[in-house]
Amino acid sequence: MTQATDTEIRDLILGLDKKIDGLDKKLDIFIAQSTEQFKGVNQRLDTIEKRIESQDGRVWGILLVTLSAALAVAGKLAFFPNGPA
Repeated sequence: MTQATDTEIRDLILGLDKKIDGLDKKLDIFIAQSTEQFKGVNQRLDTIEKRIESQDGRVWGILLVTLSAALAVAGKLAFFPNGPA
């Protein structure tokens, strides 16, 4: 069985330390990229939410106009049943 010298052990530890530092940098880059992707997704969701809100306003507007027209026709028929054609 061979015995490792102090310098060999130190070199192994330094090599492992460099590899861990490299992995740590890659992990930091991956985290930064993921964060940017999440920001992009959040911006798209905000845009979709704004579109839905504007469409919701349009739908309510159309419903109110339709209801007003129906009430006007019903009122005309109720108050002037034999009016001019």
